[in-house]
Amino acid sequence: MHEDLDIELDALQATYPEALTVERCSSSAKGDGSAERLAITFAAEPRGLEEHQRFVSATLQLDVGPSYP
Repeated sequence: MHEDLDIELDALQATYPEALTVERCSSSAKGDGSAERLAITFAAEPRGLEEHQRFVSATLQLDVGPSYP
């Protein structure tokens, strides 16, 4: 994966530690990491509100392939 993407993901994980999930997996049958893919899931909810005051939430899922960027 591209070095800039790792930096961006580190920043997002520091900002949203409980909302961001990053899974790295190899799409190659050998499992040697030559065709690494990322599955990024971000659970977005209003911040700073009590749970009963949160009326909207969303889950964003991104799949980043080996050709990124």
